[in-house]
Amino acid sequence: MKKIYLYILGLVSMTLVQSCYDDKGNYDYHAVNDMKVEIPEAKIRMPKENPATVTLTPELTQTLAENEDNLTFEWKKLKPDAKIGSMRFADYTDYSIGKICQVVVEPNNPESIGMMLIVTDKTSGQKWYQLGKVAVVKPLNPAWFVLQEDADQKGIVGAIEGNPDGFFAYADVFKSETGESFALEGKPLAIAAKGNYGYGSMGGTKFANLTIATDKNIATYSPSTLTMKYGTNKILFENALNNVPVNLSYYKMDKKGEMFVTDKKAYFAYDDGWCVPYSVYDKQVNSDGEEEQVAFLPTCSATFSNYVLAYNPATHRFRIGSAFSSMMDYFGTSYYYSQYYRRGSQWKDKKPLVFRDLSEDADGNYAFDPSNVDASLQILDILRGGDNGNYAYAVMASEGASQITVFRFSNADDPLCAGKYTIDMDPSIDLKTAKFAASQAYSAHFIFMAAGNSVYRIDMERQKIEKIYSYDADANAKIACLKFRDPEDAENGNGMILGFGINTSAGQGLLGELKLTIAGDVDRSENASYIFQDANNRFGKIVDISYNYE
Repeated sequence: MKKIYLYILGLVSMTLVQSCYDDKGNYDYHAVNDMKVEIPEAKIRMPKENPATVTLTPELTQTLAENEDNLTFEWKKLKPDAKIGSMRFADYTDYSIGKICQVVVEPNNPESIGMMLIVTDKTSGQKWYQLGKVAVVKPLNPAWFVLQEDADQKGIVGAIEGNPDGFFAYADVFKSETGESFALEGKPLAIAAKGNYGYGSMGGTKFANLTIATDKNIATYSPSTLTMKYGTNKILFENALNNVPVNLSYYKMDKKGEMFVTDKKAYFAYDDGWCVPYSVYDKQVNSDGEEEQVAFLPTCSATFSNYVLAYNPATHRFRIGSAFSSMMDYFGTSYYYSQYYRRGSQWKDKKPLVFRDLSEDADGNYAFDPSNVDASLQILDILRGGDNGNYAYAVMASEGASQITVFRFSNADDPLCAGKYTIDMDPSIDLKTAKFAASQAYSAHFIFMAAGNSVYRIDMERQKIEKIYSYDADANAKIACLKFRDPEDAENGNGMILGFGINTSAGQGLLGELKLTIAGDVDRSENASYIFQDANNRFGKIVDISYNYE
């Protein structure tokens, strides 16, 4: 008689169930030596230079035998192209014999290693199968990346790896991880990390990405290894083709794409993961009454739903463009063109982003006229957030005024132009240097602002601003950047943790975090407001921050 007990589905977690076993039948029915096999979880930080070894030692519990002399142990290793958790023998290769297994982890390989242990009872012929895994923890995951500017206006990238309960600080993370400092020439401009970058279809994949921009260069990197993926000439293709220097003034990575603005043109890369930018234009009516597409250089932008929103100060109009919204969009551009440009074909401007007027207020429900904005208002920022990210907020103010005007756009049940709010400010607040943030973890009526050494919650519906945090150690400190860990996260908490980079009057940069409640207040738990400090790894002047988690 032969029985095979395969508890396969339950083996995704190594300690959830007893091992499988293969019954060879050489025993009395009432004298079965059953066994429970567990392989404790093993973790290791990805080695950078030399291989590292992890020891796997199974824990065994037998029902009849008192020792292990009757057992043999065979370890198999998952093939590189197979999936962790596979129970197919064809997905494994022989690795070692013996109870204790020394698993070698190669340097610069962030992939976890799947193992299978086969335990055989030599007396009865029974076999038990158990899966194990060496979890290779990617460096800088999770981590805040901190873009700094030195005295020569060159960029330095630092990092905080971990959280307030335990962290490592790196003043120069490129130097500590690779042996070489950050190499992009130019004045540091922006940094953006995304653990789920790209589109997992039409020839594309999703992966972790880190983009760093200066006013002269831009490049993408692996966040875990800090190896460069694409440099300036492989991102701003048109500049490279025409041998034109890159003079970047603005870069932003958003959910539905990336905006690049130079002194000559703006470009937009759709969210397919190929990072291939196409030209940006604005559709306008010329003096002859004819429509034409003219070069458009937005000073800020945001994507919401399947739209891209910007403001044209020359015409005092809000402008809207179309991001990808269907599989056919990705098929027609990403699959047929972008992936081949990335693989070496010469770039062509196949899919420009063309801004246009917002749709007309056919039902008379708009809260404001998007094509007739008060000429005295200047755009401060445009944000995406609120209620699953279906909203965008344009924050504007007049020169020297002590109030902001927020225009709210909606792709939910509200009209497209859903609300206009005026919020009075303390006259001491410098709106020219204020920073704004929003998250889809919050209602459609909340945005956040940093000015001076303080962080504020703005409730548009109540037209009220309230200070929720101040860095009291230095009244003259200035918050340089304000970002949620992940403004797209409405379920796992990262959309409610607000990070900020603050520059003290003594010239030191500090990274802080605020854990917020659903009401937008600072939580009362321990370390809910926290400043990361390491005396041996101090930051200089902070320009921008971004959070990476995969």
